[in-house]
Amino acid sequence: MRRASESRFTFKRTADDTVECAFFGRVTPEITEESAREVVRLLRERRARFYFCDATSVTAVAPSIAGPAAAGLKNILAEGVEEVIAVTPLSAARMLGMAIAFASRSPVRFFGDRQDALEYMARRRP
Repeated sequence: MRRASESRFTFKRTADDTVECAFFGRVTPEITEESAREVVRLLRERRARFYFCDATSVTAVAPSIAGPAAAGLKNILAEGVEEVIAVTPLSAARMLGMAIAFASRSPVRFFGDRQDALEYMARRRP
């Protein structure tokens, strides 16, 4: 959206059943909150089965995103999303994401590679 190149996100509907949010640079609590609000707004216009979080271009993650990320996940799931898919090649980001998902009791499936995640989603579609 409207962030310096150090920290930003984009979001879009990539299929009838998918909303994708891509993060770039450093993920901060502010960018996490803003992205969740925008995704919820998009979901209120039209529901989606999958929320696809692409963090393949993330360079760093602030540990203080835990609270905003947990709240955002709950809000996204409350809009009817059935599966949250997250992709990051950074093992530390995956570990932090797993801890956030566990603490917030939000089901998230993590992948280290975008193609693996897309193939998983394709298998899950009717």
